Amino acid sequence: MAYIGNIPAEKFTSVDIQNFTVSATANYTLDRPVANENEIELFINNVRQHPGSGKAYTASGTALTLSEATAGTDTMYCVYQGKARQTVTPATSSVTNAMLAGSIDLTSKVTGALPQANIADQAINEAKLQISNAPTNGYMLTAQSGNTGGLTWAAAPSATGLTHITTVSGTSAVSSVLINDCFSSTYKTYKLFGTVLVDTDDTKLEMQYTKSSGSTVGDQGYRYVINLLNLHSDSSRSDASTGNWSDTGGAELVYAIDTDATYSPVQFEMTFYDPGQHFASYQYFDGRFTYLSSGHQFRIGTLGGQYRENFNATGLKFKTDSNNFSRYYFNVYGVTNSGS
Repeated sequence: MAYIGNIPAEKFTSVDIQNFTVSATANYTLDRPVANENEIELFINNVRQHPGSGKAYTASGTALTLSEATAGTDTMYCVYQGKARQTVTPATSSVTNAMLAGSIDLTSKVTGALPQANIADQAINEAKLQISNAPTNGYMLTAQSGNTGGLTWAAAPSATGLTHITTVSGTSAVSSVLINDCFSSTYKTYKLFGTVLVDTDDTKLEMQYTKSSGSTVGDQGYRYVINLLNLHSDSSRSDASTGNWSDTGGAELVYAIDTDATYSPVQFEMTFYDPGQHFASYQYFDGRFTYLSSGHQFRIGTLGGQYRENFNATGLKFKTDSNNFSRYYFNVYGVTNSGS
């Protein structure tokens, strides 16, 4: 049928009502703020009260003040004027941002997955991610399902397959250098890169394993073989080799080292296999060397050896036969994916 005015809602309409827990007091708190008492209708024992100063009640903000205290046996409720609630469903896209007052409770009012297209570019940063540990520069984000958020910062694996363990260096004259606790159960294979200078011609470079106490081992003897290729000043070449079946003083690595600090540092690389004896009863090692001999021969050499005792090696000792290192630099690495 025809009508004048706004189209009536086609749903039921209700108003906001607040029921009070009554006690012997004249002061109550409203659930929602009001400008004054004329925005509510107050009923005590189902009798509507007269609003206004000097009358039955006043109201401002959330404070409701009665002219007389209620009794604990009274009943009291109020009706908020102009706070009608109806079940009309807004048309699609009819509610705009300007119609929203305040903020939306995202914890209970917004559910479901946020469409990926709604996330602005570069809107998610490190602080917005739930990660189980604090970040470290150079680390990478990894999946760890048992940790908070399922994400953990972890050290990036070395591109070379090596993980640095320790560096030992010095420039003061010493007869030996200890590299303590460079072996552990973490890796099965280790790499060592070294550079040494000596202060006396014809010096030998030797190596020993050490135990957890820091003491060296040698009673059972080191077994090793060294093969050398010599390049002479006239460009001629010669081969040489040496070895020992049971050297209790340590494994000889190179001999007859020249002392020229500019031209004759000993550069070497060694590999230590299973020093913690995960598989074998002996410790095995090999290496390669480049240096200038005291006879001014340019030498490259290879070495292979073993120590024949059943124990867990934890470190290394490098020494000369009777002289000093004037400078030294050692780097030890664990070989990743070497059965670790």
